[in-house]
Amino acid sequence: LPKRGAVVINYDILDAWVDVLLSWDPQTVLADEVQAVGNPKAKRSKAFAAIAKDRGLIPMSGTPARTCPAQLFTVLNALDPVTFKDHWRYLHKYCDPKTDGFGTTFKGSTNAEELHEKIRPLGIRYTKLEVLKDLPDRVYNPVLMDCEVSKEYQDAQDKILSLQGHSPGQLRERLSALTASAFELKKESVLEWISEFLETGNKLVVFGWHVAVLDYLEAHLGKQCVRVSGGVSKDARERAVQRFVNDNRCKVFLGNIQAAGVGIDGLQEVCSDVAFVELCWSPADLDQSESRLHRLGQKSSVTVHYLLAAGTIDTVMAATLEKRKNALRLVVDGKTEPNEDESIVGMIRNLQREESR
Repeated sequence: LPKRGAVVINYDILDAWVDVLLSWDPQTVLADEVQAVGNPKAKRSKAFAAIAKDRGLIPMSGTPARTCPAQLFTVLNALDPVTFKDHWRYLHKYCDPKTDGFGTTFKGSTNAEELHEKIRPLGIRYTKLEVLKDLPDRVYNPVLMDCEVSKEYQDAQDKILSLQGHSPGQLRERLSALTASAFELKKESVLEWISEFLETGNKLVVFGWHVAVLDYLEAHLGKQCVRVSGGVSKDARERAVQRFVNDNRCKVFLGNIQAAGVGIDGLQEVCSDVAFVELCWSPADLDQSESRLHRLGQKSSVTVHYLLAAGTIDTVMAATLEKRKNALRLVVDGKTEPNEDESIVGMIRNLQREESR
């Protein structure tokens, strides 16, 4: 090792440096944000496994898997290669295998309680509220946007959600197009909701997924917003944060869920409301985005608004996210949401009942 005795390296370049790191023969590997090696087939995951083998390993993460228990295997195998030695057996026992014409997928969760008992001795788990005991609550507020679902959209959604015999890549592309179409149905209602919110005098953080969606919002909000999307430099990110925090005329922080969901601090000093105009399929990514406000330094209860188009892919995604979130909580924490009525799906169901009366 270099004379300083420690090396800090990014996951993005880990594969290129693996031979050098192995030649230095480190005693201990500290792996922050270890969910980055969730895909065992990825080069970075293979490099991580090679470096961690037969060494002291301390993996760290608030969200150790992005979507499902299958993404835990790399780190579990590194921590306990005896219990978690067989990848095939792990997937088929704990990851709800589903077979179609393109092979077998492992996106779900089975035998979660058993897996939790095997994981529990391998680490120490603290929730955010256990560590930051004075942190205010985080409250969820699903909002059903006023919009009309066209027959063309409904037919397209029904067709896509019932697709069989298509590759996962094709399905992802069509689902992405469907979520963009759902925003088109609600975009005027979203702008109206944001406008009404800003009349309170409070600032708002808004997250979306598609470039076109953020383009649309930025064009209509103009100088009263700043934006952080993919490809933005570190300096530009910091300038956006500082303007949002210090400029009273800047009311809205627009961010891409992946690009602005991590590595940003300071928004919590002036804001306690975050709105998602689009969702994604990863509960971990949403949690990271919400945590730009729900973090140390926040003085008020954080309200998370989900702006959903009723009867569209929005509500399907909300249900899928909650299912994935509960599956991961059961595996990692050994518990799920205690009250169904307090869940996002439960709240949406109650809103739909009220609207149908």
